[in-house]
Amino acid sequence: MRSAALDRRVRQEARLLLRDARRARRQGAEAPEGFDEAAREVEAGLAAGDLARVRRGLLALGELAAELPRPRRPFLVETAGAFGILLAIVLSLWLFLFVVEPFKIPSGSMLPTLEINDHVFVNKFSYGLPLPPGGGKLLARGPARGEVIVFLQPCEQIDFIKRVVGLAGDRIEVRCNVLYVNGQAVPSEPLAGDCALRSVPGSLETYPCARYRETLGAYTYDAVYDPDRPRWDAAPHAPGDTARGDFPKLMVLPTCASPNQRPGTVELVRPVDEAGPCGQQLRYVVPEGHVFVMGDNRDGSRDSRAWGAVPIENVKGKALFLLLAYRDFSWSGMQWSRIGSFVH
Repeated sequence: MRSAALDRRVRQEARLLLRDARRARRQGAEAPEGFDEAAREVEAGLAAGDLARVRRGLLALGELAAELPRPRRPFLVETAGAFGILLAIVLSLWLFLFVVEPFKIPSGSMLPTLEINDHVFVNKFSYGLPLPPGGGKLLARGPARGEVIVFLQPCEQIDFIKRVVGLAGDRIEVRCNVLYVNGQAVPSEPLAGDCALRSVPGSLETYPCARYRETLGAYTYDAVYDPDRPRWDAAPHAPGDTARGDFPKLMVLPTCASPNQRPGTVELVRPVDEAGPCGQQLRYVVPEGHVFVMGDNRDGSRDSRAWGAVPIENVKGKALFLLLAYRDFSWSGMQWSRIGSFVH
């Protein structure tokens, strides 16, 4: 078997050497004495299947071919090759500077969808083609309901990641753990089984939760709440009872001093004594050019309920899939099954 492989290699090297030699001769290279005879010897050996003759000819042809001047590629070919390499470098830099960006999850606000230490791939092309700094976006569009986005938080001016639940003009309200968008409750159903979350990376300690499956727009995802939500939902409520995440609670909303954030408005739907403790009472109207975001860890997230809507111009991109997922940076701590999974 090794002999057959060696024979194939000899034939291959002979053919390659003959090809290069012919190319040099066609381009006018002056051949050293004995070069043409050695080439004919190799050709004849290949034609006759005489490998011993091929080997003898290769020894002479290899030495003589080394004396041939190297053929130069045409100027246009060399220029095109150099330009292609430069273009590939520029496009790669543009891709990583303006189109894609990795983002590390710093907190548990998006549990269970995203865990602390998850690294997600953010596509900044999702909402338009990014142009050089200050140039805006080409073919720009806004996020859709249900999408998970990375954005510059308008108050603290640092990157956050949350789920879009409301668009410009939408009316948002949360009553007794139920999210309403434009007066319609977002479909939600409790999931059976134990629910436990790990809030500290690498720790074996978990805390209980209640897990619900929601559908918003084209996206179905899981959201988690305090573990007593099922019991609280089933209990009778009196006027004045409010769940932890109820929103809005007042006609006046907190805002920050961000120069590009517009304040939303609050509409009165029904007075609390008419609506009851869990009925719709107040609606927050998302201002133009903004989106309303919430974390999937509904009782463990600081989001638009606390600091208002996010300007569209602050949105960096859409979270697509997990680049890396681990509880601690070791072989056993890696969550191999989650790596590469899409963010829904």
